[in-house]
Amino acid sequence: MINFINVASSESGIWYASKRYYEYMSKFTMTQWHDVKWDHYTYDMFRNLVFPETAMDGKVILGDDRLTPINGDNQIMIMHDFFKDEYLPNYIKKEINIRLMKKYNTKVIAVSNYTAELSKQRGLNVIGTFYPPYTVEYISNNKKHNTVLSVGSNDKRKRNDLIADFINKLPDDFNATRIGSPLPKQINIGHRYLYADKVQENTLKSLYDESNYLIFPSEDEGLGLPMIEALFHNVVVIANVKNPILREFNYPKIIVPEKEGDFYIPDYPDINEFEKFRQDYMQKIASQHIKIAKCLDLPNDISEFEISQMVKTTGGAEK
Repeated sequence: MINFINVASSESGIWYASKRYYEYMSKFTMTQWHDVKWDHYTYDMFRNLVFPETAMDGKVILGDDRLTPINGDNQIMIMHDFFKDEYLPNYIKKEINIRLMKKYNTKVIAVSNYTAELSKQRGLNVIGTFYPPYTVEYISNNKKHNTVLSVGSNDKRKRNDLIADFINKLPDDFNATRIGSPLPKQINIGHRYLYADKVQENTLKSLYDESNYLIFPSEDEGLGLPMIEALFHNVVVIANVKNPILREFNYPKIIVPEKEGDFYIPDYPDINEFEKFRQDYMQKIASQHIKIAKCLDLPNDISEFEISQMVKTTGGAEK
């Protein structure tokens, strides 16, 4: 049995990544999902750092480094990133947890090679990189129109100022949709702009299906899940050259402006480039599964082909 412990709010990036691990591993073994909820951190929480849910029998996967590990061999932490939290109790708790992970030699699964390297630099016990599995239904490019999608929080590294400027410069035949925190500047394109703080996963997938472009100028990411999601839906990503995660994948036509704030709408590529990316991403998941299967009590005698078949798209892109 693998118990997933979640403290992240639903529809957040960490929640999505952990949920996809959970759904994927459910194909191979018994899994349970446990939500640990509180309104916000308080200093009283530091009197008892260990949540009872983290001491369950079987394997325990902590989906968020705000959860405190115990000195147990059955615990595995998903490491998403090392960004500092602006809310002081959150920051203190995360730092304490990382020190305990090092002391207890807690096993760590990183969501990218970049995060794995940062984890190793801090002396953590990385058992492997495991990209979050992702699937899509049949993709019809006939649904797509001139829409620019933006997904993200209000962290400074996300560069929401650049997103707002980009949207305000869109031609009259373009629309824009923002999911996440409000943008810091007034959007001046009127009814062509839609905003929601959170949407369900099916709604988000529909937005990807209908969009041609994702504007994602973040300067740093642990993985950059919206970029992966977009590319799985044949969406061109307009990214930031400063983002170190861009070196990790063979992206199809991912656009990096040469100068910060440059505005242009790139040509839409042949959709076969997206299919190549999807297959490469799934093959990496297959290889990663084999490397960490023993630590997760998953069958390790499954071929890469069989695993890639389990995580591949249920449909295909329209040719």
